[in-house]
Amino acid sequence: MNEYLISLEYHYPEDYDLWGKGVIEDYEAYTGLFVQANTVARALEWGAVVANRLLNHVHKTDGLTLEQFQHECSLEVDPKKSDWAHCLDFFQHVAYGEIPELDRMTTDAYVKWQEDNA
Repeated sequence: MNEYLISLEYHYPEDYDLWGKGVIEDYEAYTGLFVQANTVARALEWGAVVANRLLNHVHKTDGLTLEQFQHECSLEVDPKKSDWAHCLDFFQHVAYGEIPELDRMTTDAYVKWQEDNA
């Protein structure tokens, strides 16, 4: 079984509201997740499930979908050479079918991680 770094796209309700009012240009947020899976397609599939859960988690609901906001997941082909090379230790590792700790995937968690690792 291989492990893949999957980029997850989601957004926070406050950013979406500001975008809707024309205050900001982009409302998307991103995080990564290492997924153990048999294939890239399966890792991306599971990444989308987790991204959808994360989207609903930060919105405190369960009715949102990635598709309605055109959010996508993608593969980071070479994590050590990616824009995320500096924060690979922040990302959780899960097997296909395992839900990570969603609170540890948020922007607040990343800021705390940076402070703790400064």
